[in-house]
This record gives sequence, C-alpha cells and structure tokens, in this order.
Amino acid sequence: MDNAAPSKATDDFGGFGFAMRTFWIEAKDLKVGREWMRSQLGSGGSPKFTSRIHGVAVSEKDGVCVIGGKEIRHEFDFTLNVDTDATKAWEWHKANSVTDLRINEKTSGEIVRILKLIDERLDKDPPTATLFTYEDDWEIGIKAGWGIECEIPQEVYTKIEEELSAGLIQSVRLGIKWEAGLVFDVHAPPSFPTNWGMFRIADDKSPEPLQGHVTSVGWAPKDQLKTPLVQDHDEATAPSLPVVDLTQVSPQVSDPLVISIPKGIVFALWAIAVSVFLLLFK
Repeated sequence: MDNAAPSKATDDFGGFGFAMRTFWIEAKDLKVGREWMRSQLGSGGSPKFTSRIHGVAVSEKDGVCVIGGKEIRHEFDFTLNVDTDATKAWEWHKANSVTDLRINEKTSGEIVRILKLIDERLDKDPPTATLFTYEDDWEIGIKAGWGIECEIPQEVYTKIEEELSAGLIQSVRLGIKWEAGLVFDVHAPPSFPTNWGMFRIADDKSPEPLQGHVTSVGWAPKDQLKTPLVQDHDEATAPSLPVVDLTQVSPQVSDPLVISIPKGIVFALWAIAVSVFLLLFK
C-alpha cells in the first residue's frame, strides 16, 4: 500500500533533503523490442538497427512523489538500453532543454543552485538512469504516466537479452544513485522505506526528472524451467505434468538384462530333461 505523501513544509523542497542511499527497482514482465532508425538522437547519423527491453519497474520499498503533491508511485514504465550513446544523449538533452527558459524571478535561488549542481556533475559523467513523468498526448495516443529509463554496458545488456529470449529470466534488479536526489527522511537507514521527491520550477507544471547512474544489475534464473511436451497447435491443450529438477536426479542405473526364449525351445529342453531322468532311474 502506498504511503500518504508528506505535507509540504515552508522550505524550497518541502522538508526533503539530500539522500545518502540507493534507489532499488525490480524490472518485471520484460520483453525485447527491436527497431530500425535512420538517425540517432537527431544527429543525422547512418541508419542503425537496435533493440530495447521494455517492462514494468517496481520499487517495493521506496516511493516517488512530486514535492507538494499527494500521489506516491511505486510502479513505472521501464525501458532498458545500452549505454554506448549516453554521452550523445546527454548532449542532445542539454541542447534541446528548455529548463533555462522556465527559470524566472520567482524561481528560488536554492532550486537554481541544485539544477546547476546536477548539470555540472552529469557533464562529467552523463546519466544512465532517468525517472520522469509525462503528460497526455492525444495526437499519438499516450496517456499520462511515470517512466524510468536505464542504460547498461553492452556486454551486460547482451547477456540479459539472450537469457530473456531463451526464457531463463523472470526479473532484473537494478540499483540507481540519483544525482542530488531528495528524500523526505534523510536520516532513515537504508533498510527503512522513504519517499524520493521530484521538485518543480516555479510556475511550471512538470516536475524535474530524477537523473543519475545505474550502479548495480543482477538477475537469477527462473526457479523451474518447463520442458515443452508438445509442439505447435497441440501445446495449448497438452496436460500439465510435474516439473523435474534435473539437478536432483540420481545417477542413471541400467535395467537388468532380460532374454526372451521361444516356447518351442523351452518344451524341447523340458522333454530332454525328463528322458534323462527316466534313463538314470530306470
């Protein structure tokens, strides 16, 4: 159950302070999507064929809210990609950002300072994780929601994609460090839940996204793997059978050798044995 959002305090960040903890999510319902793009991030580069992994990210412990709002989220649309274009993506984001245009005389100096601090840190180490909100867009059929995008090294992504396509993975767990991330209880131990806050620039409806870096990725095989019993159209109607854990199977023991002798030979041998018996005791 979601916690009630904290009441807004009088300071610029509503009682939120800088975090000293990792934000953990578990990505579920994962599917591999593939696409061909003529240009990448508006750079006008050569066509590129890429893949992305989509699903749902769940933060079972910590929640995320907009500072001053009432809604606290624990579930987000999830996208996983490789980090080879992280620098270009950050440069493109800054070139197309309108954050500076939204800052005015009503914007507090503390908010301006935090925005500058985040930009300076991400200039040195471009973000590989972003948590954001998005509005309704009736033209392309998008409903308002919350999303999180993560980027990881190519070799890690390739391994996840291969095992996911083979049906070996149920979920992936990721740890994220947000740059200048704000939490409501800065003194809460890492094992205790808290709420992360996204702040707004004055007179602006959209909150600033959380941006940072993926610091940990982990996954494990499914508890049990089912071997297909039938193929194609018969698969849906096949009876379910107990799943055998191959790691628990004892070493195979060969069956004893059984020789089948024809009945005629058996009768002849029996007659010979009787004759010998009569001769001996005549």
